[in-house]
Formats: sequence, structure tokens, C-alpha cells
Amino acid sequence: KRARCAIGIDLGGDLRIEGVICDLGCGIIAGDSIAYENNIDSITATVSQLVERLRRAAPGNVPSGIGIAVSAVVDGANEIIGSSTLDLSKKNLARKIEALTGLPVRLDRRPNAAALAEALFGAGHNCRQLLYITSGRGVGAGIVNDGKIFRGSNGFAGEIGHLLLPDGRELEESARPSVLPKEYSTLTGREISFEEFSEHIQETTGLDTSSSQFEG
Repeated sequence: KRARCAIGIDLGGDLRIEGVICDLGCGIIAGDSIAYENNIDSITATVSQLVERLRRAAPGNVPSGIGIAVSAVVDGANEIIGSSTLDLSKKNLARKIEALTGLPVRLDRRPNAAALAEALFGAGHNCRQLLYITSGRGVGAGIVNDGKIFRGSNGFAGEIGHLLLPDGRELEESARPSVLPKEYSTLTGREISFEEFSEHIQETTGLDTSSSQFEG
């Protein structure tokens, strides 16, 4: 497992870019994060700096490449073709990071990366098909079929986007952890915290709803 390693970068719409260096068994050797500004130059420089920090934190470990999970749509040519939150569309991010680090770079949507991780190492490792749904600023999904990410013809597979419910609200707003207990209280007349709501769901469905997993 320690013969080679890989660097993983999480590039979302948050205030910091996070990264880890992992062995081939997905064991984390070191991790770090750096604040950035939402423009292509800052993002490129920050990712490069983060990669260098991770390499220094794990001396003797030879990285095979960099995987970047990004809040964006990625096409088959490893190019970002659309992002509603980041200044990355058609900016050649992968090539710029490769030039700065000397390592091959692979981009993918965050839901795709999460779905593949679950399929290979997590809750879906015994499943031939897996659907991983996320809810944040929009609703997205990663689809795994026979161990491979299904991307569709243009990379948009799983981009659910903003869905309207019958009462006119948006699904991503209604599915937030802060909203779910309120909906439960409205239906039952019983005030309940998010933790109590999670325990109730687990008791009635048998699903694992620990806060970190449920909020993700």
C-alpha cells in the first residue's frame, strides 16, 4: 500500500481548499488546508502550494498524481465546462496545476468523487450500482455502475440542480439539516432537535444517520 501514494484535493465553494496525501489503500498519511480567493490565479497558486505542503509532510512517499474533486461540471477532456460557484469554467485548471507540480491531474465533480470513494472503500463496496446524492447549494448525484462513474454524454449525469417541490419550495433548501426538524415539528406538533430527528430516522428505518453522514 505504501509503494506509491496519491494527492486528493477538495475544491468546493468553501473558504479553504483542503487536501490529503493517501496511500494506495486510501489511508491518509497527511492532510492540510489553505484559504484562497475565488479567482483562477488564486485557486491555481493555492492548489500548487497545498500540493507542495503535502509532499513535504510525507517525505519518502512518491505521489503518482493529483485528483481534484471540484464543484463544477467536467467534460471528457478533463476540462471544467461550468461552475456556478467558482471562477474555473474553461480556464485549463488541470493543465496549469500539472505545469506547476509536475504531476498528472485528474478532475471530477465532487459527487462523482464521493460516489466512487464509497463504491471502492465505503458503504457501497459490495454494490454493482450506487447512487450518491448530495444537497447543498444545489442537488447533485454521483452514479456508479459496475465500478465506474457514469458521466453521460457531456459530463452532466447526476447534475440534478434546483428542483421545485409541489408547494413551490426548492428541494435543496427543504433538505437542509436545519429545515428537516422544523418540518417534522409541523407534521407532528412535537419540537425536536436535529440529533433527536436523526435518532428517530435511524430507529424507524434502520439507516445509519450519524450527523456527519446525514448532513453530507
